[in-house]
Amino acid sequence: MKNLIIVTVLLHLFGCSTVTVPINSKPLVANKATLIIYPTISRRFIEFPDHYDVVMDNKPLGSLMSEHPLKVAITPGYHEFYVDRPINGLIIRRITKKMFKKNMTYYMKVWLEQGLWASSIRITPTKKIRSYTTKSYR
Repeated sequence: MKNLIIVTVLLHLFGCSTVTVPINSKPLVANKATLIIYPTISRRFIEFPDHYDVVMDNKPLGSLMSEHPLKVAITPGYHEFYVDRPINGLIIRRITKKMFKKNMTYYMKVWLEQGLWASSIRITPTKKIRSYTTKSYR
């Protein structure tokens, strides 16, 4: 009975299911670029939560969660991106630079690059996707 209670508590705290999240690729605004950023980090630890703040050109762009990609209209041109996480010596901030054209839709993913001594949370351009699979922690 004791083992059953422990398993039930662990499943409640750390249990999750896999979900497919559809991507709406319709442009948001004419004469601007549409950017869709989605997470591929499916960990829910203190260092890697289920919520990520994205920064563009050193200004907050928005937040994304495992089941909620970030979709924004941005001005055409050259931009820099990173994920705003507290830098504690274990996570290195990596900046991605990209050129955007008007009336185009771009896709980027947030992912974890694990290292031996430190890790990085990266944002990388990707090809067009219709959906992605992630873990739900609800």
